[in-house]
Amino acid sequence: PLSPRDGSWLGSLASVPLPRRLAAWATPVDRIQAELSVRHDLEVPILDWRGHRLVRVSAHAYNRPEQYERLADALLALDAEA
Repeated sequence: PLSPRDGSWLGSLASVPLPRRLAAWATPVDRIQAELSVRHDLEVPILDWRGHRLVRVSAHAYNRPEQYERLADALLALDAEA
């Protein structure tokens, strides 16, 4: 794992691995960013790091749980299409 499974390293910023099919489908990584922006009106960075494709989520007081659920749903929808 990129951080301990107990969540002890998680703060307001987390880099989370993308689902495998989606990670393999989207080359370059900005393809995922474009799909999320245009089709789902979401802006999050997607990056490659040491052979892993990650979504970088910044959690702050002004975000609501529903917004993270919307991002997860959008990523799962793209993964299903991959």
